[in-house]
Amino acid sequence: MNKKLQALVLVLIVYLMAIGANAQPIISDTGFNPRIGESHLWQQTNFHSSTLPNVTGPNKVWDFSNLKDTGIASIISFVPTKGVKMVDSFPTSNLVLKGTSWQSIEFDKTTSTFWGQVGYYYHDSGSSYSNLERYTPARPYMIYPMSYNKIYTDSIIVNYIDSPYNASISTSYDTLIGVGYGTLKLPKATYNNVLLVKNAQGNLGTSYWFVTNGVHFPLLILGYNYYDSNGIITDSSWGATYNAGTPLPLEIASFSASLQNNSPLLQWEVTNTSNTKDFNIQRSIDGKSFENVGFVGIGNTTNYSFSDDYTPTSTIFYRLKQIDKDGSEFYSKTVSLQPDYLSSYSIFPNPAKDAIHISIPAGNKVAVYIYDIAGKLVYQNNVFAASDAIETAKWTKGSYVVKIKDNAGWQVRSLEKE
Repeated sequence: MNKKLQALVLVLIVYLMAIGANAQPIISDTGFNPRIGESHLWQQTNFHSSTLPNVTGPNKVWDFSNLKDTGIASIISFVPTKGVKMVDSFPTSNLVLKGTSWQSIEFDKTTSTFWGQVGYYYHDSGSSYSNLERYTPARPYMIYPMSYNKIYTDSIIVNYIDSPYNASISTSYDTLIGVGYGTLKLPKATYNNVLLVKNAQGNLGTSYWFVTNGVHFPLLILGYNYYDSNGIITDSSWGATYNAGTPLPLEIASFSASLQNNSPLLQWEVTNTSNTKDFNIQRSIDGKSFENVGFVGIGNTTNYSFSDDYTPTSTIFYRLKQIDKDGSEFYSKTVSLQPDYLSSYSIFPNPAKDAIHISIPAGNKVAVYIYDIAGKLVYQNNVFAASDAIETAKWTKGSYVVKIKDNAGWQVRSLEKE
């Protein structure tokens, strides 16, 4: 395979993998990591259940719209570490979490692959009670990318430096699992593309986090309540607290590209634009390297469009770069567009079962190469004709890339095998 063809195949494979990933939410560091300066209204509720509700699984609709507030709430804020009491005990922390109803200070750490708790400090000004704990490595709140059925586990060294239970060291085995995804209904808002993460923090118990990109804190947490009386733990029931003070993240309901008078026309529909500043439109000729070709500001509408003053001579790719008011950046899915003269070939049936055909004008012959998702060549015919059939019965179920070459050059098609 020549280098140019190999590069095109790899680009398309990455593109097809990205399309498949859009079927389920994937939580990213840019989409979820907390930001210094942000605050969240954390609302307690009267929800109690002796057993965990049926919340796990794919394509769920979690209806917690009837949660009743207790009237007890806390504003949770993320602040810089500089000047915070006891910060010298947590040199790896890069942000601090504080709550208006808390006497404790939590020291956190965020990276491109991780958000977790380094430790915390608690001191009751009305008594001599204090507690200082440090975790090595940080206890995981979220790892990136996080998706459905992904499992992450780690052993955490818990160092009780200053504790009513005396100084000691123990080990906790913490685990994160993506256990569901779907739509979450809360009293004041409904969120799509929500991932449910089971957070089992060893000695701290298990909780279930409902999270989505664009909101930098859990939307809802189901946690098991318990009472600690002189070191004796008594289980109670599952309880719910939810994020009542966060704007809805922007959602791109649809995004398409078409040719209008030989020029690309992009159209997209969005919801929840209150936190969005504008869109950058980006174009690519290989599906990998993108350049800005224009921008569209947010207006009083849900439907947007952009006409690109460009005449494509081969398959081109577009995506939207969403820029929020706080400077956060997110990307839409990628869509492709082909000039009319490249639309002469089609594959049928698609998805494939036992065999496929390619529509080719009678008497013409083309070169056909087919690759699996790993880039392995599974079929090659340099003189393929309209009467030829390609046997696919023994192929593995999944996505394939079909490369077709005629006198005008290479064309790319996607194929699914059932």
